[in-house]
Amino acid sequence: MDVQSFLSFFRRPRTDASNKAFRKAYFFAFPLFLLFLVETVSRSDFWALFIFAGANPFIAAFSYVWILAVQTLAFFIFGRASFFVSSLSVSILAVAHAEKLRTLAEPLYATDVLAHASALGTLAGFSGIPPSSAVFAPVLFALFVSFVGWRRFPPFSFADSTSSDRAFRFGWIVVFSALNFAVFFNAFGTLSMIQKAVWLTPEEYSWRQIENYERNGFLGGFFTNLGNFHVNKPEGYSVDAVEKMSDEYRHATSASGTKRPNVVFVLSESFWDPTALPGVSFERDPVSNFRDIRKSFGGGEIVSPTFWGKTALVEFEILTGNSVAWIPKGSIPYQQYFRRDVPSIVWEFRNAGYSTTAIHTYHKNFFSRIRAYPLLGFERFIGLEDMPDAQTKGKFVSDATLTDYILDAVGRATPDAPAFVFAVSMENHFSYEGDKFNRHDIGVLSSALPENDLLTLKNYVQGVHDADTELRRLITELEKIPEPTYVVFFGDHLGILGDRYRVYEKTGFVPSSDDARWSAFDRLKMRTPPFVAWNNFSHPEPFEADERIRAPFFWTRFLQGLGISRVSPFFRFLSDVEPCFSNPAPELSDAFDPKSFTKRGKSCASAMREWEAFQYANLFGR
Repeated sequence: MDVQSFLSFFRRPRTDASNKAFRKAYFFAFPLFLLFLVETVSRSDFWALFIFAGANPFIAAFSYVWILAVQTLAFFIFGRASFFVSSLSVSILAVAHAEKLRTLAEPLYATDVLAHASALGTLAGFSGIPPSSAVFAPVLFALFVSFVGWRRFPPFSFADSTSSDRAFRFGWIVVFSALNFAVFFNAFGTLSMIQKAVWLTPEEYSWRQIENYERNGFLGGFFTNLGNFHVNKPEGYSVDAVEKMSDEYRHATSASGTKRPNVVFVLSESFWDPTALPGVSFERDPVSNFRDIRKSFGGGEIVSPTFWGKTALVEFEILTGNSVAWIPKGSIPYQQYFRRDVPSIVWEFRNAGYSTTAIHTYHKNFFSRIRAYPLLGFERFIGLEDMPDAQTKGKFVSDATLTDYILDAVGRATPDAPAFVFAVSMENHFSYEGDKFNRHDIGVLSSALPENDLLTLKNYVQGVHDADTELRRLITELEKIPEPTYVVFFGDHLGILGDRYRVYEKTGFVPSSDDARWSAFDRLKMRTPPFVAWNNFSHPEPFEADERIRAPFFWTRFLQGLGISRVSPFFRFLSDVEPCFSNPAPELSDAFDPKSFTKRGKSCASAMREWEAFQYANLFGR
């Protein structure tokens, strides 16, 4: 075909019989093309759709029908422009999924897209890794295919259309809107009915979401997570039962402390001890200050609910005493479930007369903190927007700036209103590739790592070392004040070192980059960042040496000893049942398996069910 013939294809009259046949074929073929596009881009494999459709034809057919329904609705609303709208929408979803999978080893969830855009909006800026060039070719081709449809379909004008045409169009909009509403919002139990019809099996893969998306395709995996917007009531849940549990703990007595010290919690982004990596040598100890303080004052490890990112999940567990085990995979409670005041440790301190301040050296709207923090009980929230003179190091605000704001908040405290400060750092956030830091204070050597991975590790070590340095400065400055002060410094999760788990695998810290091949012990050690506790008034430490404690129970050891004599029933409950969940064995670190807790005794199994009921009441009302 010569150039003139090719161009004439786009200039053919839109009313001839051949063009009508083309439009019909195009309309039904276009969703198939979008399905091909999303599977190719999300899996970075040209043959992905054919392999997936051959293994799971019913699920592939469902994916096609779903796209056809959405595309039909878009067509009746936008006309021929819907081809561009659909192509761009599918391309964005597929690219976001591929990049999130590559950088975070997590698929794209429905909650990432439909509930809040912050996770997607900052992904590219955090990763610092340019998307693969293979991603752009299918996207450009999709725009070209959309242009073909746009040229060959006539525009629709409501002004020039007949009343019957308008009625027909409106009727189909209503029908397909209802169909898509039923799917997206699980109206009439639609999700479970469709899952059974096409053999989708989300329960099997609820804790193995990468396999879920591989087996069920991108749209199938995405579909199985649509139910994340709704949390079902626990089995046997009732308002009366929760009230009865509350009454049991409401009248309990607690020892009244003699002091009300300032309390500072520092969540240090991705803080961990990199000297635990085998086969890596360091010029000097990058966390020497942390190690010295821990030796003198005590500390241990937190069982974190996350490995990659999602610091908000760690905050949620620590601040509220709730667990992500009973919320849908991929959801962020701050974004989806915070609609009113939520019982929290912040309210416990505030009700005891403390001033409550949250500090985060990033944008206040990230993970909806600007809305969630007041509901948790924080009176002040200092974010990046409130730091006009903030110093940066690498891509983000330095830990030195965070220390300055912590000291200022403690300095505002009075004997009648001691300070409770919850601070979240940002300097050591991923990515660690390339020129994140222009100087490395500590030499790092490893024959197991290629040059690019070694640079990644050096950048991470520099961030950890800066956090360690600021920990020493914070303690040194607080030692100068006469007021009793308590500091807990901890990491939220391990760092993202290379694609997936590459640095951890190459150094031998884990046996494989495929986490499905890890042992229970491997999974546990990848979810246990360290913490240290310090005070300037000889307060006895509430932790055993090198203790491992779940994030929701982090506060139960502090309240009574810090002079908080009035504790809410929920936190009294947590203190009572904490022995059932403390120092979890490896097999209990990822999720709460009822069978495993039954083995610990009927009382522990009952405690787990009661905890779930309390959590539902805390988040969704009584």
